[in-house]
Amino acid sequence: MVGPLKQRVLGESSVSWPGRRAWREGCLQVGGRTAKRAICECAILAFWYGPPCMKNEQQTRALVADRNYILMFMEEVEQADTFWLWHKYSSRHRHEEAEWGYHFKMFLIAALHCSLLSVRKLNDFFTGSNGKPDDVKADRLGFQNMTQPVSTDLVKKLNKYLAHMTLPGAELRFIDWDMDDFTHPIFQRSLEFCQHLERSFLEPKMDAEILQQVASFKRGLQARVKRGTRN
Repeated sequence: MVGPLKQRVLGESSVSWPGRRAWREGCLQVGGRTAKRAICECAILAFWYGPPCMKNEQQTRALVADRNYILMFMEEVEQADTFWLWHKYSSRHRHEEAEWGYHFKMFLIAALHCSLLSVRKLNDFFTGSNGKPDDVKADRLGFQNMTQPVSTDLVKKLNKYLAHMTLPGAELRFIDWDMDDFTHPIFQRSLEFCQHLERSFLEPKMDAEILQQVASFKRGLQARVKRGTRN
């Protein structure tokens, strides 16, 4: 058992894009095993056959990391819609606003901050290749369109209003925020990113589970984009 597995796992391929697909098909075909089990098998082989296996253990961990990055991206997109959802559901309870008192406004501001902060994070995710070594960018997953989706003026507002207190931020507290101006370009770019994942990055057989999640998520994004277009 270990001999054939060793032949499938050992290799010198790189995990960098676009070599990711090639070595996945050639070096990490572990008979339908999950990524977690593949990591364990690589560790066993490292014990019996020495350091060469450790590189492939790192490659397998990179595949698991790719999946986690995609899930993290989808969570941020969902949170970017918090403000819209707050308005949708709170409108049914406007008659209770007096009873809620200040708490009603507190939840409203929290929803606003949640949406704007996710927009800021996703805008950074889709902008440029520069950043700190531990930043996660869309081009890490092979995405090519890394132009800033949100306008520069709106990004300046986000930077002054969120995460730290500023003099301009004190004034921005009292303006009307048109959330579609921020979320619509993010949803459009996110839809483009999901299409890239389906067509160019993920493998139908090896990534079947995450592909199903991306496909379902993409349908929700399409509805969000249409909603913003109508507005």
